[in-house]
Amino acid sequence: MKTNEAELLIVGEVTSQVKKLFIEQLRALRSKGFSKANLHVFTSEGPLKYLEELREPLLDNIITSIKLYEHNLSELRNWLERLTENHKDIIIIADEERLKSDVVSIINNFKNIKKP
Repeated sequence: MKTNEAELLIVGEVTSQVKKLFIEQLRALRSKGFSKANLHVFTSEGPLKYLEELREPLLDNIITSIKLYEHNLSELRNWLERLTENHKDIIIIADEERLKSDVVSIINNFKNIKKP
């Protein structure tokens, strides 16, 4: 993985807790010298819903370049396999209490995944 690029995955609904964790992770990445973040959003809600929730941190974030990718929850396992296969560090941001048990199980089956 490039030393200045991070993979952030938001899984499930973008709640106020997820938004808070996302902001904290962006700050932490900036303090560690990261200048790019690939943000993957795995959700079944429409893009307008999660973009509305993430608008403020995305617009306030002028230091880090963010690429946004939208995925269906059913794609989570394949993407985790792909990212871990490439030895990328992955940070998952989720409100686990709101996730279905099968989604939590998928996340817990992968190593090298950081959860804030």
